[in-house]
Amino acid sequence: MYHHQKNNTKRTVAIIICIIAVIVSATLFVCIPRNMAYKIIHSAWTARTDLQEKTIFHAEEWGRPYGKDVVPDTLTCDRKYYGEEDCYCSMGEDSIQHCSSCSVYKDWCAYDHWLWPVIQSKSRTDAPEVKLTWPIIKAGDNQRVVMYIVYEVVFQNEEREKKTYRVSSLKELKLYVPNDWWNVKYNHATLFEPIGKLYGEE
Repeated sequence: MYHHQKNNTKRTVAIIICIIAVIVSATLFVCIPRNMAYKIIHSAWTARTDLQEKTIFHAEEWGRPYGKDVVPDTLTCDRKYYGEEDCYCSMGEDSIQHCSSCSVYKDWCAYDHWLWPVIQSKSRTDAPEVKLTWPIIKAGDNQRVVMYIVYEVVFQNEEREKKTYRVSSLKELKLYVPNDWWNVKYNHATLFEPIGKLYGEE
């Protein structure tokens, strides 16, 4: 009997060790950074212009709407039953904790608030050497224009796996020339960091 239990314990320990080894190996495979050559197949800027219109929306929720652009004189709150929660607990003679429940009431609030949904959008995408120009949209009453710019480089390795990498400026974008090969530090999680140019192709 003792020998049988001892074998079971050894088997359990062995299984736990194997599981830990698999988890560690998987974590190392995903997270350890590696270097690989990637070819730049595309680089471009995208300029986008959004037209937003000030619009009233109705909302209802538990609690007061802090941080929202509430329309004046529209906020109403009523005290309503929210649920039950433990309000007093004590240890009984049976060494088990016994709790009594209390009713909880909270503010249920209704209100109107302003939002700025996008009602029209225009965008333009072009190569780094092309002069950046913004799509034009004219704003009317209770409208506003918001502009965004994105600089993106698309890399591809020899296995034809593609990665999109964003940079912060047009000057930086011009460093990434299509058909150039770059050394990239990456892992199978989220790391993707171009380190330096290897060589270019004519």
